[in-house]
Amino acid sequence: MNNKSKHPESAVSPVVGVMLMLVVTIIIAAVVAAFAGGLAETSSTAPQISMTADATYDESVVLYFKGGDTLSSKLIEIKTTPKTGTYVDMVSTVNLSKAILGSTGNPLKDVVDEWTTNYASINTGDSVTIQWDDAFTPSSYAPSSGDLLEIVIYDTSSGKPIATKTVTVR
Repeated sequence: MNNKSKHPESAVSPVVGVMLMLVVTIIIAAVVAAFAGGLAETSSTAPQISMTADATYDESVVLYFKGGDTLSSKLIEIKTTPKTGTYVDMVSTVNLSKAILGSTGNPLKDVVDEWTTNYASINTGDSVTIQWDDAFTPSSYAPSSGDLLEIVIYDTSSGKPIATKTVTVR
C-alpha cells in the first residue's frame, strides 16, 4: 500500500496565493502613500510678491507692489472680500480691464478687439488702482468706512494665492 498522494505539490498553492496577496497589498499601500504624501502631485509654484494696500470709501482701492516677482495681468485674478460690516464675506472678482496700472495709466487687461488683448506687467514700485465700482460686483456690495477689506491676488495657472492683504476702509 502506497500512502503517497497523486499531487505532492498541493501544499505549494496556498503558500503562493498568500504571497501574491501580500505583494499586491504592499503595492497598493505604496501607491496610496505616494498620493497621500504628494509625490504624485505636479504643481507649479506661484510668484511671490510683497504689497501694501489702501482703500478709501466711495473712491478706490490702491495696491502698491513693494517687491518680488514680476506679475503678468494675464496670469492673475484679484478678489476683494469685506470681512466686517453689512456685506461680510461677499467675494467680488475685480474686472482687470478697468483696473489701472499706475506707471502707465493703462488698464491691466486691454481688450483692443476680438483678436487682440494686451496684458500689463506689474513690477516692483508699480501701483494698481481699482475704482470702487469696479472692485465689487455689484457695486452696492461695497464695504463702508471702518470696515475691514481683504484683497487677494491669485495665480491663475496654479490656483494659489500670491498675496493677501487686509485693510481698513478709510
